[in-house]
Amino acid sequence: MVEQGGLAGAQKAGEDDDRDLLRTGLAQRTTSFTPMRTPARGPAPVRARLTRRHAYGNACRPRIRAGGTTRSERWLTALAVVLSLSDPAYQVCWEPPNTRMTQERWRQLLVANLIVSMWSSDYKLGFLDDRTTRAVLSDYFRGEIGRAYWHNSGPSWHRYFDEGRDARQRRFVDLAEEAYAAAVAAGPPILTRDYFDPPAAPSAP
Repeated sequence: MVEQGGLAGAQKAGEDDDRDLLRTGLAQRTTSFTPMRTPARGPAPVRARLTRRHAYGNACRPRIRAGGTTRSERWLTALAVVLSLSDPAYQVCWEPPNTRMTQERWRQLLVANLIVSMWSSDYKLGFLDDRTTRAVLSDYFRGEIGRAYWHNSGPSWHRYFDEGRDARQRRFVDLAEEAYAAAVAAGPPILTRDYFDPPAAPSAP
């Protein structure tokens, strides 16, 4: 279970840092593995614009100035994720996954959804261009979890956006699909057990 004090600390941190990973806010249909809503357009804090520029370099300067989600929206999203990751009882409050999986894999894909939704938001708002988005997604789909995420959730992204009016969002889904297909064609993914070197054995006394 999550202690009340821990949640309060997470809320304070979210309010103080507009660069929170969960800045994408509430989902347009908030689900565990489907896209988060991109913030509405409008004047953006200078700090947010500088953050993206420093993160992606001058080649991807923002073309659209966008407002962020409210603190309460970020907090609600963070709360839903924290509760779902901390207590298995809350994991069945979401929709069932498209593919069969263990609870550990479900938790991994929940975090993967936040990561891909973050890139989707940055692309839609102009903080990422096609070249950089393609490179980021290609790297991501080299790994086991990234590839498992799109295998499970790619169809949901298509259902949401293929027939929508948002051309920029449709383009992101197309880039993700292309990067995923190229990764699968290149061979098996890098497994999670191969991400890191094993810890060094303790030296003899």
